[in-house]
Amino acid sequence: MVYLPSAGSTVPADKAADHAELVRCEPAGEVEHVGEVLEGELLDETASAEVEAQLRGQRMTKLRERSAAGAVELAHRTGSYVREHHPSREQVGKAGKAAGGWLGRHLTYLLRGFGYTVRGWWRWVQVVEHREEQHAHSPVRAGKAELVIQHRSYRLIASLIIVAILAGSAYFAGHLIPWWAWTAAGLVLTGGPWQAGRPAPVSTEGTITDDGEELVVFPLSDAHNANQTMECLRRALLSIGVPVKPLAANQRPWGWEVIVQLVGGAGKKPAHVIAKIEELETAIDVRQNGLLVQPHADRRARMTLRCIESDPFAKMPPLPVYKPGSRSIADRIPVALRMDAHEVGMSPQATHAIILAASGGGKSTLIRILVDGLGAANDVVLWDIDPSGVGQEAQAGLFALRALSPDDCEAALRYGVAIAEARTRLLGRLGMGDEWQPSPAHPALVIVLDEFPRLTKAGKDLAVALLRVARKAGVVLIFASQSAKKDSLGDSVAAEVAFKAGGPGLAAYQSRLLFGENCIGEGWNPGAFKPKRAGRVNDAGTFFFEGLTEGDEPIPARVLFLSNAEAKSRAHRYLQADRPTLDTGTLRAAGLSANQLCLQTTDLDALAAQRRAHEQDADQLPEPLQQLVDYLDADLDDDGREFVPTSELVEELGLTAKKLALEMKRFGLMAKPTWITTESGEKRQERGYRMADVRAAIDRAHADLDRRVTPEP
Repeated sequence: MVYLPSAGSTVPADKAADHAELVRCEPAGEVEHVGEVLEGELLDETASAEVEAQLRGQRMTKLRERSAAGAVELAHRTGSYVREHHPSREQVGKAGKAAGGWLGRHLTYLLRGFGYTVRGWWRWVQVVEHREEQHAHSPVRAGKAELVIQHRSYRLIASLIIVAILAGSAYFAGHLIPWWAWTAAGLVLTGGPWQAGRPAPVSTEGTITDDGEELVVFPLSDAHNANQTMECLRRALLSIGVPVKPLAANQRPWGWEVIVQLVGGAGKKPAHVIAKIEELETAIDVRQNGLLVQPHADRRARMTLRCIESDPFAKMPPLPVYKPGSRSIADRIPVALRMDAHEVGMSPQATHAIILAASGGGKSTLIRILVDGLGAANDVVLWDIDPSGVGQEAQAGLFALRALSPDDCEAALRYGVAIAEARTRLLGRLGMGDEWQPSPAHPALVIVLDEFPRLTKAGKDLAVALLRVARKAGVVLIFASQSAKKDSLGDSVAAEVAFKAGGPGLAAYQSRLLFGENCIGEGWNPGAFKPKRAGRVNDAGTFFFEGLTEGDEPIPARVLFLSNAEAKSRAHRYLQADRPTLDTGTLRAAGLSANQLCLQTTDLDALAAQRRAHEQDADQLPEPLQQLVDYLDADLDDDGREFVPTSELVEELGLTAKKLALEMKRFGLMAKPTWITTESGEKRQERGYRMADVRAAIDRAHADLDRRVTPEP
C-alpha cells in the first residue's frame, strides 16, 4: 500500500518524485512512515503497484542525469584548479632544498669515492716503499689498504673505462653531445666512485669496530696475499678482544705463518689467544687444530700464528741410510720434520729421553728410529726392557739383553744401577774427567724402557735411582709409555730427563707433567692432536719435542717413517759389523759376569707378561673415569684430600664443563657446591666432587667390570 499526495499538496510537480516516499504496510500492523508523511487517499493493491513502478522509473532516470552532469562538472573543476594553482614560496623553498640536498649528497659520495681510492693507492705505495727499504716497523696496515683498493678501486677503474668508451663514441659521432655530458652520464650509469664513496649499510653480524670504523671479519680463504692474510688475522684477533699489530707473513706449502705483536696496554698475553683458539679457528674458518700459536721466548709480546690449510707433512724426507758401525752415540739422529720445514734431531749422549703418547700416537715408530740410529753406532750397547712382554721385536738382534717380564725387568734395572755406580768410581782411574767418554773399548749403555708404568714398585724405584746416577756414568735411559701418572712420572722422572717427546692424545695434566705447569699457555699442547683410530691415521706421529739439537720451540713435528719390516732389514744389516760389549773393568767393578748380562726372557715368560698386561688393560675403567683415576692417583687414598673442584678437572682433563658433567653423571657423580678453605685461609664456595663419592663411583665401576669378566657359574 502507498500514500499519494492529495490534490491540495504544495509539493512541486518536478519534485514529486524526490519527495514521495514509498511506505510498505502490513495488513494487521501500523503504517511506518519514512521521511515526510503526505496526506492522500489509500489505493488498492493494483493501483499501488502501478504507481510504485512509475515512481521507480522516474527516480532512476533522474539519478542517471545527475551522475552524468556531476562527472562533467568535476572534470571542469579539476582542470580549472590545476591550471589556476600557483605554488607558494614555502613549497618552492622545500623543493629546492630537497633537490640541493640530493645533489650535494651524491656529489659528496662522488668526491669521497675518489678520495678513498687515492688514499688506498697512496697507502699501497707506502707499503711497497716500506717493504723495499725493510724498515723495522710497519707504518700502515697494508692488508686494510689493499682491501680498500680491492673493494673500491675496481669500480672506479671500470667507471673510467666506460666513460672513456662513451666519450670516444661521442667524439666520433660528430660532437652531437658535449664531452662533459657523456662523462657525467658515464659516471652516473656506472656509479663507480659514487658507490665507492656511498656509506654501505652496516651489519652487526660478523663485524668489529676499529677506530670507529665497522670492519667485516672475513675467512682466511678470502685472503689472497700476505697483507690480506695479516689483516684477516688482525680482525679475527680483535673480535676476541686481543688487539695486535701484524709484522710479517710468509706463505708455506701448507698455509701461512704470521708474526704479530700484542698491542701494549691491552693487558693481553699469548695465553689469552691460546685459550680462545677454537673461536679464532671459527672466525677465520679453518679446520679443527688448523691454527697453532707459538709465543716467542725472546719477545714476550710476539707470537707466530700458523694457519694450516693443507697437510704440512705431505712430503716427508726419508730416513738416512747408515753404514754399519759408522756412527757414535754423540752423532745426531734425525727424528722428525718440523712444521716450519726444518728437519730436527737429537743426540743421545748423556741425555735421558722420555716419550709419551696415547695408543696409536706413533710412540713405537719414534723408538724404532732412535734404536736404528744407535744400532749403527760402534760405541753403544743396547738393552730392551718391557714389562708388558712385547719389546722391540723387529730390532731384537741389536739388543744384548732383553727383559720382557716384570721380574726380569727388575733384575735388569738392578744390573744397570750396579754398572752406573761402578763407573762413577772408575771415572778418575780412567782419566775421563766428570763424565764417561764412550768409545768402542768403553761403550755407553742405552736402556730402552717401554711401558715403565707397568714395572713393579721395586722396579720403579730402581729406575728412579738409575736416573740420578746414570747420566755421568755413560748409562742412558729412554722411557716410553702410553700414559703417565704422578707416581710414575712427576718430579722423579720428568725433572731428570732432557729429551722429551709428547704425542697425540695426552691429557692436559700429562702435558704439564712433561713440559711444565705453564706448557699449554706457552704453546706446548700435544693433546690437541688425535692418535690413530679405527684405521684413520689422524695426527699419528705428530709430536712436540724438547731437548732437540736445533733448540726448544713449541712447533709440532712429524716423526720420520720407519716400518717394522724396514727396521728389521736395517737391523740385520747392522749385525754384519761387530757389536760392542761392556768392558771388563766395568763388569768387575760392578760385581757382574758376562753371563748375567746375557739375560733373555723366555718366550713362555714373555707370553705370560703379555697376558697380564692384557688383563690390566681389560680392567681399565671407562673414560673419563680412568683418566680421573690416573690424575687423582694418591689423592684417592683415605688420607687424601676430601674435595676436587670442577674447574680443576676441566683444566687438567681437557674437557668442557658441560661434557665433564655429562660424563660424570653416567657414573652417578654430581657436582655440588662445597665450602672450601684456600691456601690463604679464606673460605669460599665452589662446585666440585667429594672424594668419598668419587671412590664409591670407582668401586661400582670395578664391580661392573668384575661381573662382565667373571663368568657366572
